[in-house]
Amino acid sequence: MSSRYTVLTDPQWELIAPFMPDSTGRAGRPFKEHRLVVEGIIYRYRASIP
Repeated sequence: MSSRYTVLTDPQWELIAPFMPDSTGRAGRPFKEHRLVVEGIIYRYRASIP
């Protein structure tokens, strides 16, 4: 995934991805795409958005 909107490079994401939870076997709605959520958190932190 390469875009001007991405915050993490692919090698950085490959280090983080194994730590993301898996939604198999859970009741309810499945998790959103983890990379988008993590990059959104990083963006908000960098932009000082509460």
